Amino acid sequence: MGAQERPQDLVDKSFNVSVSPNPCAGSAVISFQLGQPGQARCTIFDAAGREIRALVSSRLAPGSYTLTWDRKDDTGGSVTSGVYFIRISVGHDEEQIKLVLLK
Repeated sequence: MGAQERPQDLVDKSFNVSVSPNPCAGSAVISFQLGQPGQARCTIFDAAGREIRALVSSRLAPGSYTLTWDRKDDTGGSVTSGVYFIRISVGHDEEQIKLVLLK
């Protein structure tokens, strides 16, 4: 370990985000893993970058998580077919995955 490296800097910060099915005609199942506790947020964005839905925004312990997105926005309305992005963020780290919604 170099003089400037700290053990926490060597932790894998990937969240191993996956979504299935993709493309999706119904609900989408989002899975991710956290290696460290932290303030986590899972948010859905449309192709224009607008926030559509916040699925979780809370402090989470290390572990595996599974969320289901029912194709609804934050107001309860159904979203249209198209390309969406699922963003998982914990602290300053984030990972994003593309999801295609079909009719």
